[in-house]
Amino acid sequence: MLTYILKTILSLSFVFASMASICKCIHMLQLNSYQYAGYFRTVFRIRSYFIPYFFMCVFALPIALCLSAESIALPVISVIFVLFGLVRKPDKYAKKKLVYTMRVKRLVITNLCLCAIACAGIFLLKSETLFRLLPIVFYALTPFITLLANLINTPMEKAINRHYINDAKRILRSSGVNTIGITGSYGKTSVKFYLSALLTEKYDTLCTPSSFNTPLGIVRTIRSSLTPLTEVFVCEMGARHVHDIKKICDIVHPDCAVITAIGNQHLETFHTLENIKKTKLELADAVEKKCKGHVFINSDSVCDAASLPYSDIITYGTNENADYMAHNIRFSEKGMSFTVTCFGKESMDFTTRLLGSHNAVNLTGAIAVAHTYGISLESLSPRVRRIAPVEHRQELRPMQGGVIIDDAFNSNPVGAKSALDTLSCFDACKILITPGMVELGSAEWELNKEFGKQAAAVCDYVFLVGRTHTESIYEGLKEAGFNENRITVSPSFSDAMAQAQVMRTEKKKAILIENDLPDNY
Repeated sequence: MLTYILKTILSLSFVFASMASICKCIHMLQLNSYQYAGYFRTVFRIRSYFIPYFFMCVFALPIALCLSAESIALPVISVIFVLFGLVRKPDKYAKKKLVYTMRVKRLVITNLCLCAIACAGIFLLKSETLFRLLPIVFYALTPFITLLANLINTPMEKAINRHYINDAKRILRSSGVNTIGITGSYGKTSVKFYLSALLTEKYDTLCTPSSFNTPLGIVRTIRSSLTPLTEVFVCEMGARHVHDIKKICDIVHPDCAVITAIGNQHLETFHTLENIKKTKLELADAVEKKCKGHVFINSDSVCDAASLPYSDIITYGTNENADYMAHNIRFSEKGMSFTVTCFGKESMDFTTRLLGSHNAVNLTGAIAVAHTYGISLESLSPRVRRIAPVEHRQELRPMQGGVIIDDAFNSNPVGAKSALDTLSCFDACKILITPGMVELGSAEWELNKEFGKQAAAVCDYVFLVGRTHTESIYEGLKEAGFNENRITVSPSFSDAMAQAQVMRTEKKKAILIENDLPDNY
């Protein structure tokens, strides 16, 4: 009887520890879009995820093997499981918490079934050594058990996804809506929101919310929000691998393409800039194949835009050859003003609360599309004035004793340089808080180092968050002659922000938050 009680205690503590750890692993899997490569990089790159499994093996296994009396060994192992379960419970302070979607719930159920099988083994195994080792080995392998559960569920998930995709295709076919696809290495979310705000002047417009730019995110938007009254669907398309854009185009069949920029982003998965360009242009290929419709391209980023093999290319940017040229760009702490000249003829002045020269280009792209869709520049001017900053993209927020330039959503070499240019316009003590740029592949060190050099020319103080991605920024700052006493390496973003806010300065403060890495970094 005592043996069964002890086995029951062991089983319950094992399930508690395993499910806490499995939920943590599922969280990492979700943050990496259920991609195995990114998941493994996270689990084995971040010590706080890897070390508990290592210690379970080197600490619990000897106890399980060396303690001979069941009455001692099993309670000790149970206590160890409970302690590890408390360590591995989902983090309530996570920047992006685990979202319990139906897919996650199905994954949890499959993991519970695997745990149940292991628990049955605890009771049925007659070998004392084996039933002690089984729960420890299972726990140590939970990163792989989670992947096994995901693999078991894959056929079912594919069938469910196929049903949703086919339903979304049916809805689009029957709606007759005009679809505008937007992609790019950066700027696509901003252009999407700006364009949607401008098109509502004339059309009933739907755009994908937030950063919904994956096939299933787009499908969800179509199935839940597209109505018979919708005239224009503005669809943001994201990509991390070659042919990702083509997969989305095969669902929505866009009538118009907007390519915001092509640059060094997600090089960790794309590997080369040529692969990025090829993937982004899959949107233009789809439009050309369907209807030879408008293809809008940021000619500041894509230098050979005008020579690309598409029937109807319209360029925008700050260069003189752009069909929609932004020029006379002026900044203040209240926003920005600029002029747009259309095909070298018609011109219009615009003012906006947005900051950053890149946003002048993004707005010009939105203006170009809206103007081509029949809305006059005069009608667009007041709408541009009312456009609100997109959250965490050079969003200006007041604080006691100064302002915060919140550019935390993501970071890339072009956007980071633009944010520093914006910071330089403020007559204030200029403070940078950054964890560095990621997903830049083999170029990451050099690009972060260059960012450090650029920051040295603008900033008075720099707070680096963590050491993993900031050592190269530190090197760049030092190489540019920046005072090392004004560089602080903080363990977390909250610590850096707290130090920057309490810092005493003669001037008011302008704090630039450049990037804020998600929990899988």
